[in-house]
Amino acid sequence: MPSERTCFLGIRQIAPGNYLRARDGNTSLHQYWDLDFPDSGSERQFQDPDHAALELEEHLRCAVRRRLMSEVPISCYLSGGLDSTIVLALSSQESGRPLPSLTIGLDHAGPSDERHKAAQSALFFRSKNTVVNMTQNDIVRTFPRLIEANEGPMIDTSAACMIRLAQANRAGGNVVALSGEGADEALAGYIWYKRPRPGRLQEWLDRPLSDLFAK
Repeated sequence: MPSERTCFLGIRQIAPGNYLRARDGNTSLHQYWDLDFPDSGSERQFQDPDHAALELEEHLRCAVRRRLMSEVPISCYLSGGLDSTIVLALSSQESGRPLPSLTIGLDHAGPSDERHKAAQSALFFRSKNTVVNMTQNDIVRTFPRLIEANEGPMIDTSAACMIRLAQANRAGGNVVALSGEGADEALAGYIWYKRPRPGRLQEWLDRPLSDLFAK
């Protein structure tokens, strides 16, 4: 979980959603944002689900529109999943033209390989799609650069793929990239958000994958 701890003696990092103000030799931390979910039973209720969908779409469009205000070329990272496909769709609609997209391809990844779904999404929205193929050796070679950039330990090897994706994006002439990163956190998309009894999380995770996705 994010914290102020770092791997460097005497150095702390600023917590997410905070900023540091330095003035007249003094520093102070201020929180400017937090992700606030309502308590169970306090959620907004919609008599018509379509109204909720339209409001969510308008929020998404507004967020994408703000990030299209750029003087440099823009692209989209595309996995073919729901989140990144929606971002590609909205950004292309709001800009009035199909934006180029980039996809990571993982050799020998089986169902986890994103190339096929990404190609379908790119074709549908007429996006020029660039595939960055990655092997296990590519991830291993990129990992030291990832540690250097993160300035701390990393356990998620997918971040190494993101570095290669960013390099390919810049090499292709694009400076800014929109992605669906963070959607699972904001919209509770991860499987561990869907377990009604968090106290039994470890027992649940210890079960075979075939049981977890049986229903």
